[in-house]
Amino acid sequence: MTLTAAEQALVAKARAFADDVLVPAAEACERERRADLDALRLAAEAGFAGIQVPEALGGLGLSFACKSEIAEQFARACFGFSMAILNTHNTAWRLARLTDNPLAQSRVAPMLRGEATGCAALTEPGAGSDFAAIRTTARLRDDGSWVLNGEKAWITNAQHASTSICFAQTGEIGDAAGIAAFLVQAEKPGFARVEGSGSWGIFANGLGGYRLENYEAPPEAVISQPGTAFKQILTEINGARIYVAAMCLGMVDAGLDSAAAYGRSRPLFGAALEAKQGWRWRLAAAEAELAAARALVRKAEAAHSAGEDTQLIAAQAKYVGIQLANRWVPELLHAHGASGLGERSMFARHMAGMQAASFADGSTEIMLERIGRLSGR
Repeated sequence: MTLTAAEQALVAKARAFADDVLVPAAEACERERRADLDALRLAAEAGFAGIQVPEALGGLGLSFACKSEIAEQFARACFGFSMAILNTHNTAWRLARLTDNPLAQSRVAPMLRGEATGCAALTEPGAGSDFAAIRTTARLRDDGSWVLNGEKAWITNAQHASTSICFAQTGEIGDAAGIAAFLVQAEKPGFARVEGSGSWGIFANGLGGYRLENYEAPPEAVISQPGTAFKQILTEINGARIYVAAMCLGMVDAGLDSAAAYGRSRPLFGAALEAKQGWRWRLAAAEAELAAARALVRKAEAAHSAGEDTQLIAAQAKYVGIQLANRWVPELLHAHGASGLGERSMFARHMAGMQAASFADGSTEIMLERIGRLSGR
């Protein structure tokens, strides 16, 4: 799929934003062990919180493929930030589609303007990959409102998000058909953040959790009914797997750029480091494998943008992206020698980012299981 001229311009804008804003911001986040709301605001003001949101609702109305390529550019600087801005974007995009729901619509504009952030809350302390096992409950009252109780954990942006799409069980625990999605407002009684310690190397993603204690949700807070929410999230997670794979491309690509520059500038035994054949071959191998992985990810992005069933190719793309990052981020660090461990080196973030990517939206083992089941061999 070829991006439109407007989409290509936005991807280039994201590359410049990553270089000029995110690199110094990410370094500060790691030193100070915090998320960066200022960088998120600037990204939203630049349009990155509304990539797929329809123009009529204040967004840009662009494609999934464009969003995924932008995620790749942001991850060159910081995987955690890329996840953070995409989670706000995805929250705004989901709510924007509910055009007949005033409550949902009222939460969109502040996120697009960078005045608020959003998150999707699936994971719980005892339920991650086994999504059907969530224990957060939603009980219907006679007046049509709902009462929610439970705890969410390991949620991107949970440290600061004011709007959350919370998945809760309306029936018996373990019944996928009973899961519904609710719009949860952080300012309402019954909502309490669970102190998050962040995660080394990706503090920018605002990782945390929250607890709901007799949280009252009005009827219009149901944004995905029981019987449909589970299927919807399984469809949307295919897109997430694709853009996480794209983020892996970004981390490796940035490492290659950095290594190449280092090789040109580092003298060794009377010549530049890049003059050493063995050192050059390491970068050449990384370049070749990056090109192959990128071809698969671009194919997956195009298929998802076209509305095709991407269960298989999304799993393949994420698996290949993770393997690429796991092999080459450490190798490219070593290509820098000891300077790769420097305080201002990107590699501490990217080493953490590649590990987080392997868990996000389904573990590597789950990807392999899905590939084996769907390949038909």
